[in-house]
Amino acid sequence: VRAVDGVLIWQSLNTSASDTAELRLRQQYFFCSASVQDILHTYRAEHPNEVWSAMPEMVSIQLNESHTALAVPELMRLLVDIELVAWDEAWSIVSKLFFCTAFSVQSEAQDRWPVEVMRRVLPRHLQIIEEINHRFLCDARSV
Repeated sequence: VRAVDGVLIWQSLNTSASDTAELRLRQQYFFCSASVQDILHTYRAEHPNEVWSAMPEMVSIQLNESHTALAVPELMRLLVDIELVAWDEAWSIVSKLFFCTAFSVQSEAQDRWPVEVMRRVLPRHLQIIEEINHRFLCDARSV
């Protein structure tokens, strides 16, 4: 418990410095990844014969603030890269599974990481985020 408390204490640091931003990104990824992997493992253990597309009927994930935002590309990565789910099916699952609450709209309260830090620390996640953004912009243009 003390080790976890220490990690959580470090998360409250300002992310203006590059080293601190990278540390915070790594910490947030660790917690998001562990949580999402546990959810997938539990779902598969409790529903061994269910297809992944049935998951949103049995599971939902509430994100509070931006600290847990990495859970979205992490679940996409796990479904697409590990479970070999097609992108469109994985995105359908993810978009039905996550719900978000933001209590603060102030920009200084939102987590943001420089692209170069994301590219160095989580390159696959950056690819996934860019693909989500690309598809969102294509959909927005078609409206």
